[in-house]
Amino acid sequence: MKWNAKTFVIEIICYLHILLFIYAAVSKLLDFENFQVQLGQSPLLNPFAGEISWSVPTFEILTAVLLAIPKCRKAGLLAAFALMVLFSVHLYCFRLVYE
Repeated sequence: MKWNAKTFVIEIICYLHILLFIYAAVSKLLDFENFQVQLGQSPLLNPFAGEISWSVPTFEILTAVLLAIPKCRKAGLLAAFALMVLFSVHLYCFRLVYE
């Protein structure tokens, strides 16, 4: 692979996302009960807390794996974008409910 500034930046972005998603997933799984309780306290997510508590860490790990495989990197970047958008929408909706 020929290294230039563009490929270097893409590699750095992918590695930083891998670190972010692995850290987030492991921290949720290590304190799983607390994570489920926090999801259950949200009025928007309460009905789906059981499914979300397993699917979010699973999706984060899957995204990190996709980012680590060069042939799957585009799908991994799209999944990372989707996770970030969903997180932002969740924060925005949470803010609307509690203001």
